[in-house]
Amino acid sequence: MFGYDTYIGNPDRLNSHLKILKFHVDGMAQGQIDAWDQYEMLGFDSFTLPYTFPNVLTYLTYWLGPEKLFLTAGYISIGLLILAGLAAMAFLGRLTDDLSASLVGSVLYQCSAWSILSVSQNDMSFAVFILTPLIALCVHATTHQNRSINYCVLSLLLFVLLHFTFLQKAAYCVMFGAAYAMYRSLRDKAWAPVCIFAGALVTAMLGASPRLYGVGRAMTQYTRSFVGESLTNFSSVYLFQNILPYEFLRWFDNGIFGAFPSDATVAIGNNINLTEGFLLYTSPCVPFLVIVGMVWYRRSWFALPRMKEDDAAFFFWFLLFTFSVILCKPITYAMYRLFLRIDFVHARVLIAGLLPLTVVVALVLRDLRGPKEALLTVREATTISVGGGVLAVLLAGSVEWLAGRQRGTWEPVLSMVPLRVSVESLARIGGSALVSAVLVLVLRMSGGYPHVRMFGYRTLCFTIALQALLGADFQVNGQHTHAPALPF
Repeated sequence: MFGYDTYIGNPDRLNSHLKILKFHVDGMAQGQIDAWDQYEMLGFDSFTLPYTFPNVLTYLTYWLGPEKLFLTAGYISIGLLILAGLAAMAFLGRLTDDLSASLVGSVLYQCSAWSILSVSQNDMSFAVFILTPLIALCVHATTHQNRSINYCVLSLLLFVLLHFTFLQKAAYCVMFGAAYAMYRSLRDKAWAPVCIFAGALVTAMLGASPRLYGVGRAMTQYTRSFVGESLTNFSSVYLFQNILPYEFLRWFDNGIFGAFPSDATVAIGNNINLTEGFLLYTSPCVPFLVIVGMVWYRRSWFALPRMKEDDAAFFFWFLLFTFSVILCKPITYAMYRLFLRIDFVHARVLIAGLLPLTVVVALVLRDLRGPKEALLTVREATTISVGGGVLAVLLAGSVEWLAGRQRGTWEPVLSMVPLRVSVESLARIGGSALVSAVLVLVLRMSGGYPHVRMFGYRTLCFTIALQALLGADFQVNGQHTHAPALPF
């Protein structure tokens, strides 16, 4: 499989980093670090191009033994997922002050379709998921009093981001951090957040300048071309990529267009690869929970988009912005120009939309929970948690069982283009919508019954987390990953 006399097709596939990792480890075993990989994409600079710069994880793999490369890579991936969850929980905990909501948000952050795909593709590409919550945490905590320490920490985080990770995703993270810093400064009428972030970014760029310069030089020597297509202008790029609004349906269920990640390109007619498209699926209940929060939040109609407390408005609008990059052509064009007319598929901006999504979900969950009551006894808390967990297993299990019994596809009659959606996914979405509606109704109507409200709250939290775990398990271990035709 990894013989260097064999070229293995498109590198944008699951576990594509393993052959790059083996290339560097083999070079170290010979006492050198190879700067040119002639076996990947018909040859490219392995130092400057995206996410392949040798990093501490490469050295760790070598030190633990080249013969254990694949086992070591597996443990590293698990460790990275854990770190991403801890980073997300640290930030969510600061915003919500609710353990259950923070836990659910961190599980969603770890188990999103984007997260699972990235951790199985490349370690340092995934590192952006770890750095984004930490950068947001520093921005949120920045004050005039702690400006020195936050400047140092932010400089280090941004340096790692720019020096070791995939620069396209790093740029989206920087956009998110800069927007959040500006929002915090405007909201609090304080210069510290935006000035400290700007200073840290300049420092990080200076530190990472050798890598940034190398990437810049390398990008001038490479181009993408397709037979019969001209990718020198936005109209041709947009027409060729053909990312239609139907992609949005993958937010409700990642398998709505098929079990294989590439099935969506066939079902919709896109010309995008595995790492692109709408990859923010976490749980079928999540979109409905976000809709509930949009309509009714903090005992007010449509309050979430304008709520300054806990920065709810910022995260809602930034999430909406990341959606619009995919769904709105003028915004896509703006991103195309911002990235110096390089024909990236900017659906990858959703890497900066994942944290805002989990924040919105955590804030809505906390709002549904209502005010904290007097502390429950250990027995009451245990009983409520166990009962809620059992009911969540029954609800999530029933939805999965009913969905699993459905077969075939459905073609909407009113569709303007040929479109086929999975009946199994539609059943899962419908069942999850019903479960969400019932549990939200219970929470809204149980004001005078704190134990009932807490039971409903625990059930909803467990249901969302369990669905996210089931979705991640299917993405990694589903039947489609064991098809005989696959080369891995």
